[in-house]
Amino acid sequence: MQFEQMVFEDIPPTFLSKFKYARYFIEVFSKGITHICYHFRKLVPISCHYYRTFTVNKNFKRSITLVPIAFIIFSVWFLSENSPVNASLIEYLNWESNNNNFKTVVSKKSLLDVDVSNSIKNINFEMSPITNEVLTQQYSVNNLVGFVSNVDVDSHKHLNLNGKGKRYSNNKIQLQARASSETIPDVKKLEKEGRKSYDSLVTCESIQYNGTIEHSAQMRILGDDLLSLRRSLLKQGNWLAKELKDDSDKNKKEEDIVESQWFRFGGSSIWLESEQCYLVFSRIVYSRKGEKNHPHVSLVRAQAFDKNWQELIGKKIPYVDIDFPTDMDHELKKFEDELGIQNCKEYLDDLKKYEVCNTRQVKSHLQNQRRKDILLSRYYITYPNVLDIPFDANGDWKGPEDPHVILRNTGTYEEPIVIFNMDDPTSGGRRMFSYMPHRRLDSLQRLTIHGRKLRGSEKNWTPFFHPSDKPQSKLSRGFIHFIYSFNPLDIIKCSLNDGICETVFDGETLDLSEMNTFGGMRGGTQFVPLPSVLPAVKNKNIWIGFPKLHISHCGCGDIFYRPMLDLLIESGGVYHQELVVPVVDFGIDVLSWDLLDTDCKNTNILSPNSIVHWDVVDQNSDTKHYEDYMTLTISESDSLTKIVTLRGVLNYVLGIYKHKNIKNDFYPSIESNNIIGKTLSCLVQGAKQICEEYGENHKAL
Repeated sequence: MQFEQMVFEDIPPTFLSKFKYARYFIEVFSKGITHICYHFRKLVPISCHYYRTFTVNKNFKRSITLVPIAFIIFSVWFLSENSPVNASLIEYLNWESNNNNFKTVVSKKSLLDVDVSNSIKNINFEMSPITNEVLTQQYSVNNLVGFVSNVDVDSHKHLNLNGKGKRYSNNKIQLQARASSETIPDVKKLEKEGRKSYDSLVTCESIQYNGTIEHSAQMRILGDDLLSLRRSLLKQGNWLAKELKDDSDKNKKEEDIVESQWFRFGGSSIWLESEQCYLVFSRIVYSRKGEKNHPHVSLVRAQAFDKNWQELIGKKIPYVDIDFPTDMDHELKKFEDELGIQNCKEYLDDLKKYEVCNTRQVKSHLQNQRRKDILLSRYYITYPNVLDIPFDANGDWKGPEDPHVILRNTGTYEEPIVIFNMDDPTSGGRRMFSYMPHRRLDSLQRLTIHGRKLRGSEKNWTPFFHPSDKPQSKLSRGFIHFIYSFNPLDIIKCSLNDGICETVFDGETLDLSEMNTFGGMRGGTQFVPLPSVLPAVKNKNIWIGFPKLHISHCGCGDIFYRPMLDLLIESGGVYHQELVVPVVDFGIDVLSWDLLDTDCKNTNILSPNSIVHWDVVDQNSDTKHYEDYMTLTISESDSLTKIVTLRGVLNYVLGIYKHKNIKNDFYPSIESNNIIGKTLSCLVQGAKQICEEYGENHKAL
């Protein structure tokens, strides 16, 4: 990174223009000042902006006599009151003090030097989900082993050529060889070594990145009252109610039916700041066979929780696409008057009138409340509920499955978008859908990909928002991006108006071979950008997410699921994964599928479901380390929804630019196949090793 690029990227042109006078003067003493500038460049960064304009003196002895003279003259002139340089320095210092939180930096590595501590101090965390419990609870260390991509292969070439881990030019290598041996070096061999590919130069050890994050020692488990839910759904008496019971249920207690035939899978959650609550969307299964992996129908359960994870019953949230009266409370009061709803307390002075009023209100209370609720349902969604998603219930495995949620923030309002898969007889297979629960109009969209034949069963699309997804028209809802597959990386962009998608990046862009195909990395959480308190990186977009590792017969049962960690970068329409951690297990001994123990048998599942929020609450201005908190929902054995809070994710992710020599840009080239393939092979090897080690420690008896 060039110093002037890093520091002067956004400095006002008027400031830089004033240096033309200083430049002429400095050039007169260039031979001496070159050395002054070099040794004092950190103390006098402005003068070093022109360091490369100096004429480099090749004979230091000859120029050393000029140094004291030049330094004295330059210092007096530089600090004089009327000096244009001094005036420019004052202007720069004033500008810098007001702009120490850059909106944009020119490289990913520059994020290591950003100081946003003052900006963080100005944030009002009362509206955030950060509670005293989050800050003070006990955290345990989680050691992570990841693999980076796109390292600077030239550094590896130098390492291989000199064999000592130091960088030398070809000239120095030859000079050293002659000094140590009378034989002439094999030039052809050196050239051959210099032509080595990325794959042969880079090893798993060299791209391995070790670090730590912390996870909350105690993990909250979210629950639901499935018995009350069943009663509520059956009471509606609609088409769905008929699918939620069976003739064999007649001789069973409803508690036994719920215990043996109703199941709750993992939940996906987001924090809705505008409503100061968490929203959780879970899959509920009713199985006539009593098997959670053989559902008759699946439903999406929606719940709301306060920031302390206490459920909010009756929480009403307004629809974003409905026009509201200016004074909703006043209009609601007038509607209650129309229904004859009265507050009988106004008759307390007249006992007879009070009794008559109470009698009348009691008789009509339930009916009036239903009428009022119907009216309000046109304007508000009420939590908890089951999302109103229509589906064909003819047969088993019907209804929405595997719901995941992502927060859409337009700058004007926030809304959740629920992504799920569902059998769709009209299209001949299982398809992906988006559902906007906070909209009354066209809330459900089936997703299709233009120009591409869909697979028989579409699942595991991973949502994220790109800056280009914002709508250009008030008539439009804009777009959403999905990771269609991870290996090879395949990105699609879908309209939120009609569900039509198009491919924006795939393996053909990089001409990838079969070595870059791996089906064990699948959709988990949504991907989210770095916290907004950080500046953007020029011409780049960065996201982080937790995909799901899904591998078979690796040493722990038949199927092994674990969260992964993935850093996604986009620049100029080219996407790549710069860091992948094969397993992040939070130190959990995972419940077996039968929920009886933690042995490795059949299916062993720990799945990442959602990134609930990610907030930075502090930064050390000296070390530039962040205090950040990220909350996840994870699913254990497809039964328990756990809340785990992580600390230090940001430091871990940014640490790759400190400890690994990663290129700032990833360009499609003939080496792309090897660059991606090398990281993938190390990733797969690491994942299988972790699975095998876990299996050794959790053998079934």
